[in-house]
Amino acid sequence: MDLKDVILKRRSIRRYTNEEVFTDILLEISKIAINAPSASNMKAWKLVIVNEKEKIEKIKRFSPGMGFTPPALIVVGIDKEKAIKKAGPIAIKEFIYYDAAIVSYNICLLALEYGLGSCILASFNRTAIGKFVNFPEEIYPILMVAVGYPLKVPQEVQLGNMTDTIFVQSYESR
Repeated sequence: MDLKDVILKRRSIRRYTNEEVFTDILLEISKIAINAPSASNMKAWKLVIVNEKEKIEKIKRFSPGMGFTPPALIVVGIDKEKAIKKAGPIAIKEFIYYDAAIVSYNICLLALEYGLGSCILASFNRTAIGKFVNFPEEIYPILMVAVGYPLKVPQEVQLGNMTDTIFVQSYESR
């Protein structure tokens, strides 16, 4: 599958089979995903792979936006101290969120190569999750990515008319 096909095929998956997602696959996805662009080349991300059912159930208690139980989660955190050293105070206000989103999206695209579905999650108690995965105080959890084998693969969405979305040279109201 070429990159264009992967991007067009990717969907947020919230229903998974009970099939285990092995740690070696999650490690491979994570190792490749962190080869991402980063503001001021901070590369301050820290990833924690969680694929034990009991731990995921506990994480779910602190995650109101997670109305499902995935076989695996990847918690994406950012080392705030490293970010500030590399990029200054603006890193905490903006850059760390961009970087976490880029890595998370890479995880989603790579998961598809392994026949896995994924969903980026932002609705969770960051303090509780940070403590649960043993992040020290300077590492701030920003996103989680649910990963698993899809129970059902949603239909591909057809590209619509982009005339009200994409503009050349300047925005024009239509």
